[in-house]
Amino acid sequence: MSNAAIIGPYQMVLPLKTSGITIFPCNNGVQAEEIFDKIYLSKKFDVVFITEALAADVTEKITGLEDKINIVLIPDHKGSIGLFKERLNGLIKHAIGAIGT
Repeated sequence: MSNAAIIGPYQMVLPLKTSGITIFPCNNGVQAEEIFDKIYLSKKFDVVFITEALAADVTEKITGLEDKINIVLIPDHKGSIGLFKERLNGLIKHAIGAIGT
């Protein structure tokens, strides 16, 4: 079993099941929060991929877990909404000391 998981729409995550990634089909933020709770409590996953669209609905949950789980935002079948780029820019600014902790 892989130590990676993906949260996203069923049609998007299903093909990844054959690669060994654990899939968590999800259609809304409420489901995504519940899935993150299960993932965190299981302690089985080193990295969790989530679509940007779902991540936009659970930003507080992600913020609370980002020091405990590696969370990677990915675009869905509709393309990027810019959330990954925004998060990356924030991390870079924090790393170089452009913003406080």
